[in-house]
Amino acid sequence: MTNDLPFLSLAQALERTSSPLQSENPDRRPSHGPGSPSHDWPADRVIEAALKAVQSGFPHLSITDIAHPPRQWLDAALARQIAIHILVHQFGFSRNRLARELGRARASTFRALEVVDERMISPEFEDSYATMAARARDALKEHD
Repeated sequence: MTNDLPFLSLAQALERTSSPLQSENPDRRPSHGPGSPSHDWPADRVIEAALKAVQSGFPHLSITDIAHPPRQWLDAALARQIAIHILVHQFGFSRNRLARELGRARASTFRALEVVDERMISPEFEDSYATMAARARDALKEHD
């Protein structure tokens, strides 16, 4: 991962703590999504995989636009919400910790998760999300 990739400060903060990808229960590593094997992937690789996978569904956006969406770019905001959802629900990032590391209010991080959950009623959205989540998992498995 290059030093100029967005979310780097998040990855660095996670790596400095006692356990990357630590779940809300500090004594237990997270499962990395339903049915996926447990791995101790470095946080920066997981973040990079999630961002690139989401970008595959939003090819007109840069990684930077997804990580730090311009205020009025609703598609970039949705892409970021999807990346957050993938990090929490597919890779076991703690919601509270992710909010802290992103410098966001917990409520905004929780709202991002709710928005994606609400959009899952659309079969097309659910299919797109599943494709992005699978791409993130596959990208990590390629380097194992």
